[in-house]
Amino acid sequence: NGFYISEEEKISDLFPKSKESTCKIHGVTVLHLHNKKYYFCKKCHQNIKKKLIKKNKERLVKEFGGQCKICGYNKCLRALSFHHKNQEEKKFPISGGGRCWQSLKEEAMKCILVCQNCHAEIHEGMHHRTI
Repeated sequence: NGFYISEEEKISDLFPKSKESTCKIHGVTVLHLHNKKYYFCKKCHQNIKKKLIKKNKERLVKEFGGQCKICGYNKCLRALSFHHKNQEEKKFPISGGGRCWQSLKEEAMKCILVCQNCHAEIHEGMHHRTI
């Protein structure tokens, strides 16, 4: 009788979850295995994800009027956020990113676009009639 190794062990031996290697942009770094298919640089992946999150937010903000529904603020994209009108219907936070466009848009439909000041005031109970 021979010594047998499970399929999972074979895969993990052949393709470790991470390995040190060289990224064309970041030099020597740790690469991570994605879907047991290919390795990627974590730093590059994070940069791509940040750009996608920002692009999706710009698109959502534009589709929702581009300004705070309460006070009209529109100067800084980072100062605008989506407030869920009914917290019980909330599936995920819009700011989390990592979702497909259709999912983001469907979730945003449950929200109002507000600036950070008005968002804080909503949570303090100062804007019951506005939303």
